[in-house]
Amino acid sequence: AAGVGMEQAPATAPGATLRDLLVAGDLANEADRLCAKLNVDTVAGFKRLGSKDLQSAGFRPAQVKRLLAFQESMEESPQELLPDLLMLAASVTDSKNQRRTENVKAILNKFNIGPVEEIDAVREENHVLRTFLFELSGQTAKYPQLFARYENDDYELVATGDGVERLDEREELIKLLEKDNVDVATERNSDLTMFDVFQRWIR
Repeated sequence: AAGVGMEQAPATAPGATLRDLLVAGDLANEADRLCAKLNVDTVAGFKRLGSKDLQSAGFRPAQVKRLLAFQESMEESPQELLPDLLMLAASVTDSKNQRRTENVKAILNKFNIGPVEEIDAVREENHVLRTFLFELSGQTAKYPQLFARYENDDYELVATGDGVERLDEREELIKLLEKDNVDVATERNSDLTMFDVFQRWIR
């Protein structure tokens, strides 16, 4: 837990933005500078910053100390508050859905994402939930689909199967650019990454 005098990440609703968290922690001015000077506006991007990054953006030593303390408190979020990660899939479906489901499982495994609870959309006892999740995602009979399930049985769409494949392709592109010593900071901050989307379940 954060010690006396350390900034502590406040409890916020799921889906809160980085600015929401910083404002709640009395760091609104710092949030504006993070976005303006470092092009960082996501929790994942903030967690990757070190003291040198913050100093280069013009933060004073006291501000750097507060931001790093706040960053540390975010890392200490209790695991038990994490929502479940569900994968809606189908044991009987067309070959395209089957191939995509197997590929997505491999991608999640590659990034050490889990545990994943698989829901078989074909089973009769899952038909009501399947219909609800289809309405939530706006996609019918397209598998897999990934959702967060919270303690109060609220659900949130995390990603579709083809969305996961696109994220993986982007990660592979960034790796190739890094091999060629290309600065990928702008590329990483310009769109979502696997870490941004699945950070709650990365083991």
